[in-house]
Amino acid sequence: MLRGFHLANNGNITDEHLDWLQGVEMVKCLVRLDLPAEPTGFQRLHESLPPHTEFVLRLYMPGRWSAEEFVQRTQERLPRILSTLEDRTTWIEIHNEPNHKDGIEGWGRGMEHVTTFIPWYHYILSRFRCIGFQNLGFPGLALGDQHWERVWARECKQIIEMSDWIGVHSYWQDGPDQMFDDRLGWNWSWYQKRFPGKRLIVTEAGNSNCHSPNVYQVLSPEQQADQYLEWCKHAEDGPHGVCFFMLGGTQDWAGFQVHKETIFTLRR
Repeated sequence: MLRGFHLANNGNITDEHLDWLQGVEMVKCLVRLDLPAEPTGFQRLHESLPPHTEFVLRLYMPGRWSAEEFVQRTQERLPRILSTLEDRTTWIEIHNEPNHKDGIEGWGRGMEHVTTFIPWYHYILSRFRCIGFQNLGFPGLALGDQHWERVWARECKQIIEMSDWIGVHSYWQDGPDQMFDDRLGWNWSWYQKRFPGKRLIVTEAGNSNCHSPNVYQVLSPEQQADQYLEWCKHAEDGPHGVCFFMLGGTQDWAGFQVHKETIFTLRR
């Protein structure tokens, strides 16, 4: 399993981060479809990271766009990024958490939402294949029963099987009991059983104690490093890769900050 990290959700890539990422096997980046041009950070990443580092490119849009506009915006931006990354292995994630109960990225958790998402995704997948994009992945779903995650996964069975790989989110709180629970930190294992033979990439993972600060203590850098290393050791023969969430970003997600101690511990 490749060990990696989700880069900052605000697109910022610092010299310090580039130094930390030396030896990391996978990085996940946002491709902003709502901006007039892609961030210049892809060139810096390509020049700084070793050739074997694989990239997960998450196609991001705020709100909900038509499938036609999603394809058009992607076609305007993605080829330039792929050209910049040259012959690196890249995994394209089509959207993110469409089932989130609050509709943060466009839909919601209900059946009326999944029934509109399925043809939306099917159209985009088909068009991307016609364009020539490869390694197309079903997006990581928002984790847990409150987002009807398993309902969505079952309803989307056909388009998941049509995809080249599956994105999965795996979060937990506290320690090993939740970390190895197949509805939380070990969520990827359910998809492995449900879709045998399909490549899995854990596109978001990590300890989310920061969501319940009155119940759980936020991990110290040393505790985070130990937990994430333990997770990786047990998942070694499972997913193709993992991207722990996240390396810097906006203040509202500061509790998920991956510490440099964790990065140094997981580098190989």
